[in-house]
Amino acid sequence: MSLTSHPQPFSTRPVGFTRLALLLLLALLAPLFPVMLPRPSLDPSASVEPGAFPPALTTDHGTIPASAGTLPYILPPNLMGKPELLTQRTAHSATFDLGDGRFSVLYDATPLHYQDQAGQWQHIAASFLPVEGGWTNQTNTVQTALAQHSSSAKVAAGTAGVGWQPRSLTLVLPNGDTRPFATPLPEADAAPGLRLAAAHTIRYPHGWSIPTIQDQWQVRPGSSEYTVRLAERPPGTASNILICGCICICVPAPCAVDGTRLP
Repeated sequence: MSLTSHPQPFSTRPVGFTRLALLLLLALLAPLFPVMLPRPSLDPSASVEPGAFPPALTTDHGTIPASAGTLPYILPPNLMGKPELLTQRTAHSATFDLGDGRFSVLYDATPLHYQDQAGQWQHIAASFLPVEGGWTNQTNTVQTALAQHSSSAKVAAGTAGVGWQPRSLTLVLPNGDTRPFATPLPEADAAPGLRLAAAHTIRYPHGWSIPTIQDQWQVRPGSSEYTVRLAERPPGTASNILICGCICICVPAPCAVDGTRLP
């Protein structure tokens, strides 16, 4: 058996975005380790809006057209036209029959497949689909659901999930004090998110009290990433900027934020 490895090409990252990735593994481990961080003072007006919650993540991933963001195999010439052995799929590999009892395994460090409700491995489609109340990407090893007018999200992998709702952007002053300088707009005042970049990205163009602040979610095979863009330096002198919000860890889902159950 021959082993063929073909890495995926690197993609360029947007310039000017402060990377604030919500890593599921770190979120699950965070409560086990004491971390000394300044406690920001939240704006009391930044209350939880039940209507801002993202749609439910379900076990029924549904069907998605093959052209809608499906991660294709990038095959070397010797595998072109060779049949794939579907029963030999794993998250990171695909096996091809070369004939005469010979096989070749295509392996990638980036996930190629996810398991559907029946436990079958399917091609990953890292694309958001519009649903009632927002968008979802469930044809991935990490499932993501987003609200329509805010960057509130639910991210799940297997039986574990994380709920996220932004509350404020907070300056950390040189003396250690904290001061919120931006809060999310109420749902009625916020502009709906925009689906960009072949449906891989949902960007919220006007969802904060400072109009030039934008945030977005981006999905890739095996990952879900949240970023916030500050178009200009915030007023005053700060040694750091924190993004504050509600995080709930669900093992298994569903979970609740501030006592409000997430479906």
